[in-house]
Amino acid sequence: MTPDKLIRPEILALKAYHVADAEGMVKLDAMENPYPLPAQMRRELGEVLSRVDLNRYPDPTGRKLRELLAKKMNVPAGMEILLGNGSDDLIQIVTFACARPGAAMMFPAPTFVEAIKQAQSRYGKRVVTGEEVRWGAENLNLDAGKIKALGFGDMVQPLKTSCADHEGVRRGRVHTWDGKDWSYTSDWYEADMKILGPMIKTSAKAYAAEKKITRRTPEDCQS
Repeated sequence: MTPDKLIRPEILALKAYHVADAEGMVKLDAMENPYPLPAQMRRELGEVLSRVDLNRYPDPTGRKLRELLAKKMNVPAGMEILLGNGSDDLIQIVTFACARPGAAMMFPAPTFVEAIKQAQSRYGKRVVTGEEVRWGAENLNLDAGKIKALGFGDMVQPLKTSCADHEGVRRGRVHTWDGKDWSYTSDWYEADMKILGPMIKTSAKAYAAEKKITRRTPEDCQS
């Protein structure tokens, strides 16, 4: 009996999520901190960890941690906190708990969904390839009216992407939970590309040289 005979066909048909090699890089998109912890904090953490019984199983429910988080974040009585090993773990837990025949899962990701829709507007209403979705992501044009129609109101700033600009917009603001409601507690902050732009270009150039990546041509951007 071989694995392909034991594993369900729909599982075998799935494509693995590709994680690019990030050796020597800081994954800001995954919330990695480019700066090390202060020396004093590292010493204090070392002292605390030295007293942890690492030879014993930890609390499987994380009760004390959940209680501290609930108190800190003013979580209303009767509501719980779900802990997980990263967002992928939590998404998997929710999917396992809620999945049933005919069920659908929705999530607020306008740029990803709109990139697929944009690709289908050019290549047809079918399952599009990665290269086609890339074209869609590089040709987004979401103005305020479109964003409002999608149901995101003023949560997302208007954006227009291109081959040379995959971000489209570089603004963000602080959204705070006060224990009862979410509210905006800052103005819009915009990244200073006079500082970040040269850093990004230098890093990208070095990465492309190290990985022997051929830079895309203007013609390729229009394809």
